[in-house]
Amino acid sequence: MSIWGIAAIAAAGGVGAIARFLVDSSVPGKSSTPLALLIVNLSGSFAIGIVLGLAPLLPEGLSLVLSVGFLGGYTTFSTASLRTFELISKRQWWPAFITGVGQLVAAVFLTLGGMAIASLISSAVG
Repeated sequence: MSIWGIAAIAAAGGVGAIARFLVDSSVPGKSSTPLALLIVNLSGSFAIGIVLGLAPLLPEGLSLVLSVGFLGGYTTFSTASLRTFELISKRQWWPAFITGVGQLVAAVFLTLGGMAIASLISSAVG
């Protein structure tokens, strides 16, 4: 990959991080609440499914910029892990379960859903 491709991924990652901050701060309550994390990570999982499903139709390198760059900066597994640990430490079992296990399971299904929609789009275009 060229230096320009790497720079594009890095720039997209920065934009994704800003988007995460904006979504996170628009959810009522404390920043990085389980609800804000769920919104960010689940919408990002759905979007990455669409991007990867449409990758054959996109210009070369664009799927990497969008998936690794933007969506990599937008989603936040490390923050979700930290919040899950904090909830466990406070003995808030149900929110910890939703933030940890529930989020992971839902993210996988949303990624698959995004890929299925992208497949339908690809079939319609191609």
